[in-house]
Amino acid sequence: MEVSNVNNYPDKETLKKLLNGEIPDNDLDRVVEEIKLNQPIDEFGSGIKRYLKDHDYDSKKIIVWHQLVQKNAEQRIQVKRNLIIRQLLKAAAVLIIGLGVYSALNDRNKTIPSWESFYAKDVGFPVFMEGRSDLQWMEYYRASNHSESMKLIDQQLETKVQNDTLLYYKIVCMFELGMNMNNASLSMPKDTVYLQKARLILAYSYWKIGRFKDAREEFDALSFSKIEYISNQAKLGKEALKGLD
Repeated sequence: MEVSNVNNYPDKETLKKLLNGEIPDNDLDRVVEEIKLNQPIDEFGSGIKRYLKDHDYDSKKIIVWHQLVQKNAEQRIQVKRNLIIRQLLKAAAVLIIGLGVYSALNDRNKTIPSWESFYAKDVGFPVFMEGRSDLQWMEYYRASNHSESMKLIDQQLETKVQNDTLLYYKIVCMFELGMNMNNASLSMPKDTVYLQKARLILAYSYWKIGRFKDAREEFDALSFSKIEYISNQAKLGKEALKGLD
């Protein structure tokens, strides 16, 4: 059942003409004003309104954006260009706006690899002895209750200030909770293995917030580690961030 457009929001055909620059100048302001004052009835219309609102309802910007999307898509598949693919490209370009993914205009963002594709959370270690209250934090950790785990870790660190295991897993919990991390402000483990694992987490935290240079420097240093897992992960991270500021 079709939804009746009772609020004068432009229909899909009009919106397509807007994207393609096919609306005469004397009608363009009216169409943009209707978009501004009325509510869209589907995702396609919502995406267009969202883009225009974020760009001060400048119709020329959305037309240029649409042209760039089509041009970039065509360049990627120029080897396979044919009539069917061209039709699919036009549909794909329209769907991109419909989903509100206008940030695709920034090509650089599309080339940044995701840290999530490389990061693997430390699973922790099993707790076999019942009644070990000093290891309750690990049970919370393994259950992914990182907030509660870190509270108990902090309690133990009051008397075990230099405990490498506690310091390392606190850093993991901080990362999992999305907390700000900085090498200068963290209490890092002194044990070689835990220290390098902690620095690996720190590298991922820099990567996550876009501090690519800092992440790459950590990965570069860790790539020489004698611990195979550490060096392998560091090399992968270093390669993934090559060329990024």
